[in-house]
Amino acid sequence: MIAAGVGFAALAIDAAKHGPVSRFERSHLREPGPAPRWAQWSSRTGDTSTLVSVTALVCAVQAIHRREIPWEPLVMTAGGALFRATVRDSVKRYRPPETWWREEPSGWSFPSRHTFNAVLAVRLTLGVISAERRHAALTPTLTLLGLVSASRVRLGVHWPSDVVGALL
Repeated sequence: MIAAGVGFAALAIDAAKHGPVSRFERSHLREPGPAPRWAQWSSRTGDTSTLVSVTALVCAVQAIHRREIPWEPLVMTAGGALFRATVRDSVKRYRPPETWWREEPSGWSFPSRHTFNAVLAVRLTLGVISAERRHAALTPTLTLLGLVSASRVRLGVHWPSDVVGALL
């Protein structure tokens, strides 16, 4: 966990200061071709509305099974959104060139909102699944997380380090 925090901080500083990772991405990455359907579909699963739906479902499951108010998913979702917004507004990283965009992005680039939302949704989902079922759910949920992450770069709206930062 500490290593992920250090990695995230290093990428955030690099993005804010246009450091070596940012310079490498700008000089070595090229405009993507037309967006494949998988990128368009999987990117939508990282929308805020999807995260809110997952949070509501997890809260309902916890409320039914535990007969208590499910504070953890609410705090995790709200706290995560606040954390990401604070980092985003502090770093103020520009997106790849507009000619690369295969969909219309919004806001600053670092960290990727869609990837961050997908990470939160996976964490919330795996948190309410029984240990026996969690193992079976791990591969599909991590695959979806990988697709959402890759789609943001493939759609030309994020640098790879924006996605890695969100994953960390």
